[in-house]
Amino acid sequence: RLDILLDRYGTTGLAIGRHEGRDPVALPDAADLTEAEIDWIVRNERVVHLSDIFLRRTCLAISGQVTVPLARAVANVARRARGWTDERERAELVEFSKLLLENHGVRLELG
Repeated sequence: RLDILLDRYGTTGLAIGRHEGRDPVALPDAADLTEAEIDWIVRNERVVHLSDIFLRRTCLAISGQVTVPLARAVANVARRARGWTDERERAELVEFSKLLLENHGVRLELG
C-alpha cells in the first residue's frame, strides 16, 4: 500500500500512510483508494467542494471511475472531515452531478 501512496503522492504518501493506519477501508468502485486517503486530502489539500476531490485532487473523474456509490462514499468522508451538515452533503452531490453533466457530458444521478 505504501508503494502505491509513494507513487501517487511522492513523499507526502508517507503522511497519508500514517493517517491510514494498519487497516484502511477501501472505497466502493475504487479499491485503490481509501476513506482515510480521502479524509487526508480533504483536511490537507484545501478542499472546499466535492468537485475539488474528484476533478483536482484525484484522478477519479479523468479515469472514468466516478460512480454513484463512490461519489456518495467520498461525499460522506468529506462531510465528516469538513463538518458539513447532511443538507450541505446533498447540495454538494447535486452540484457535482450538474457540473459533470454540463461541463463533461457525464450523467450521474446523485440528487
